[in-house]
Amino acid sequence: MPVVGMREPCPCGSGRRYKACHGRDSARGVQPNARPFEGFASECDLVALRELVPSATAPLTLAKKYASDRAVTLATVLPMAWPALVRADGSILLGLQVTTGSGDASRDYADALVNALAAEAGEPVGMGRVTEETPLLQDVLDPSVKLGHHRARELRFLD
Repeated sequence: MPVVGMREPCPCGSGRRYKACHGRDSARGVQPNARPFEGFASECDLVALRELVPSATAPLTLAKKYASDRAVTLATVLPMAWPALVRADGSILLGLQVTTGSGDASRDYADALVNALAAEAGEPVGMGRVTEETPLLQDVLDPSVKLGHHRARELRFLD
């Protein structure tokens, strides 16, 4: 089945929106997660960046399994509210203040980041459909690295 947005017509041909038809079943496939950043050394900072800080960036460290030569930067908000963008130079921006639809924001962010790692340079990356098999953000990033303690750069707040 193709990836379909929740407000698009359901591919089954019912004429209903996907979210009111088969999307209901896919949304139930993931257990809700009240603490999507649990286990991160910077859990409180990540929550603040997601909920309170209007504009900031911070470098991220990928877990060994997902290691790449691409630089990954967390950004509070990206243009057009994209979950992730792959810049022309191949570096990746992961958006934190985006609408997540599965109930488990950790899996939603991880899915966007994994898709960005596989995307071509210069491409935006949307939210995919996540399942219980989708990795957690804690699996894709190194949760032991504190924000601002990566390559001698600091968390930057933008004006």
